[in-house]
Amino acid sequence: MPLNTTDAGGRLIFTVFGAIAEFEREIIRERTRAGLDAALFAQVDCRIEINASAFEVTIELLVASRVAEAAVSTLGKLTLEDCCA
Repeated sequence: MPLNTTDAGGRLIFTVFGAIAEFEREIIRERTRAGLDAALFAQVDCRIEINASAFEVTIELLVASRVAEAAVSTLGKLTLEDCCA
């Protein structure tokens, strides 16, 4: 059943959903800020050290995902005639 925003009930539901989404976003913002403040207070270094081999593996995975993405994009453009010809 689609949401009809032209009547009062639909506008009410739409407004309530918007308010809930805004509330959830604000809660996320507050928790993130509290976590950052706590880490700053505890003087925790949040940076991650990465060695050369882990960096190389990360780059290889990134390249592989780009290759796979290109292959999927190309396959998505094929038609039945292309495959059976």
